[in-house]
Amino acid sequence: MTRTDLIKELAEQADVSTAVAQRVVVALFGSDDGVLSRSLQRGESVAIRGFGTFEVRERAPRLLAHPRTGERLQLPPGRVAAWRPAKRLKTLING
Repeated sequence: MTRTDLIKELAEQADVSTAVAQRVVVALFGSDDGVLSRSLQRGESVAIRGFGTFEVRERAPRLLAHPRTGERLQLPPGRVAAWRPAKRLKTLING
């Protein structure tokens, strides 16, 4: 499903115009100023009951091998966005 498909589906389900649905999707998922992005930037997790939890995880430094040369490279520590699905969603998907 693309962003456009999501907006159309949301407009249909919520019985609102596509313009309103688009503003909702941007407000929630916008990469710069969306609710989820801002919460994750602050290090907060976002839990949506029945769907899952979005969170920031710390990644430890690690060694990698360059694919061509085989040279060992040190990858610095970092932070990554992660999503953990809720048990209910897992059950729905797996039947």
